[in-house]
Amino acid sequence: MSIAFEPLTIASRFLSAIDKADDAADCLDALHRAAQELGWSRFAYGWAPALRFRAGESYPVMTRGLPASWKRDWDRHGCHDPYMEHACSTPLPFAWSHVIEKEDSLSGKQRDCISYVNDAIGTSIALTIPVHVSGRRPAFVSLIGERRRSSLEGDVQDDQMIALMRLLGQSLDDRLFGKAGCQGAEDNRLSSRERECMVWTARGKTVDDIAAILDISADTVRVYMKRIMGKLQVSNKTHAVAKALALGMIEPTEVS
Repeated sequence: MSIAFEPLTIASRFLSAIDKADDAADCLDALHRAAQELGWSRFAYGWAPALRFRAGESYPVMTRGLPASWKRDWDRHGCHDPYMEHACSTPLPFAWSHVIEKEDSLSGKQRDCISYVNDAIGTSIALTIPVHVSGRRPAFVSLIGERRRSSLEGDVQDDQMIALMRLLGQSLDDRLFGKAGCQGAEDNRLSSRERECMVWTARGKTVDDIAAILDISADTVRVYMKRIMGKLQVSNKTHAVAKALALGMIEPTEVS
C-alpha cells in the first residue's frame, strides 16, 4: 500500500517545527497547525502521574482551539474522565464514541464528566491517541473536530492516518518530556543503500519489491530497514518516512 504523500509532508513539517521550538507553547502551536491540516480543529494534550490521578486529582492538560471556559470546573470533573482512564489502559487509538457506547458500565461521576466535556467543547467527533512509553507516565493527545472526510469515527479504519497521528502525539510527548530528538548526526546518517531502501519505501514499495529493484535479497532489505528504524528511533515505516523527510535524509521530490 502506498503511503499518502500529503499527510507525510504535514508530519515532516511538524517534526521540523518541534525540533526548532524554543518552548512548550511553540510545540503546541506546531501540533495545532498539523492537526488543522489533517482536518482537526482542536486538541488536548495531557498526562497522568498515576498515583495523583488515582488519588482523585485532575490531570495536567494543555489545549489549543478549545474555549477558555472549558476549564471552569475541570478540577472537579477531570479526575473522573473516562477517556483518560481508557487511554491509560490501552495503547490503541480510540474514538470517544466507543467510550460513550459503554455508558452503562461507567460511574455516575464519569457520566457527569462526559456531559461536562460535551457542554464545554461540543459533541463533535473526537479521537484519543494514547502515548505509552516504558518508564514514562502515560499521556495522550485528543483530536477534536467536526464531521468531515475522515473515516476515523467508528472502527477507526484509516490505518495510515492513525499511524501519522500516533507519530505526532508521541513526538510531542517526547519533546515536552525531555526525551526528544534523534542521536547525533553521525549516528543517524543513512548509508547509501539504506537511503535507497528508504526512498523506495516512501514510494510505497514492499520489501520484496525493493529487493527486486535493488537486486538484493528480501532478508537484506529487512536488515537495512531494521537499521533505519534504529537510527531514526521509530517503530514502523510510516514514521520512518515522515522523520526521514523532516530531517532532510530524503527529498520530497524523490517521493511525490
